[in-house]
Amino acid sequence: MRAEIARKHATANRVCHPLNVTLRQDVLLEPLDAWLASKFEPRHLSTTIDELTAATIGPPETQSLEGEINAQIAECDRKLTQYRAALDAGGDPAIVAGWITETEAQRAK
Repeated sequence: MRAEIARKHATANRVCHPLNVTLRQDVLLEPLDAWLASKFEPRHLSTTIDELTAATIGPPETQSLEGEINAQIAECDRKLTQYRAALDAGGDPAIVAGWITETEAQRAK
């Protein structure tokens, strides 16, 4: 998506440059290693942990989506438990098997 936006911007503004850049590893690794080491020094550690936590949690809309997905999975699990109970109570195996198949497909989705 970003590459497409960049390409359209470059085309519209008549910018002529490569879509990617090659960087030699030996030029990058030493400064990158030094920067990473500094992020884990005792004086920066709490800030680094906060940054990593914030990046892991994700934006609120992602959290909301996760909550919805977890609720849907829990609902499928509840239904599956009921269907097994219906089988144990003597329900028609062919009908209950159809319900189970449908619910397992929803859960997988």
